[in-house]
Amino acid sequence: MTAKPEDGNLVAYYETLLPKFIDSEGFQYPPMLALKHNGELTMVLPMVGPEQIFDTANMALIANMEYKEVVFAVDRFTKPGQGTKYDDVLTVFWWYGPHEENYGFRFGVINYKKTEPVVIEPIDWNNVFWNDILLKIVHEYCENTIKRVMEELEKITTH
Repeated sequence: MTAKPEDGNLVAYYETLLPKFIDSEGFQYPPMLALKHNGELTMVLPMVGPEQIFDTANMALIANMEYKEVVFAVDRFTKPGQGTKYDDVLTVFWWYGPHEENYGFRFGVINYKKTEPVVIEPIDWNNVFWNDILLKIVHEYCENTIKRVMEELEKITTH
């Protein structure tokens, strides 16, 4: 699906779409949005688990330099002491590309309640507990990706 967000704010547009993707089980497959430099918006429904979400984001979108922003989320359970309001959150990953002055990832959580009345709150960009975990996840993914690439290069160069 392609469209253009009316106000040019990808994250705000993402938040307006989320009510369409929740059911009594929560967010089975939250959408992933990618905004191209020309303003074209692409929506992907990554039907993968949290372990594969970065491969999907990286291979399909981020590695493709046509995109200037990508936002996606992973549905998670919470425990007391994590700075959340409900039993479930979406952990949000917002990537903005190297053409921007401050590029990289920004992390947040969307507190939500899947039972009636359903509540989906705005992104909380200041959840220290989850932001620390999400930063570690991204670092681990990058380290593992570099390791995989180096192993593949070694196979190619040793033959």
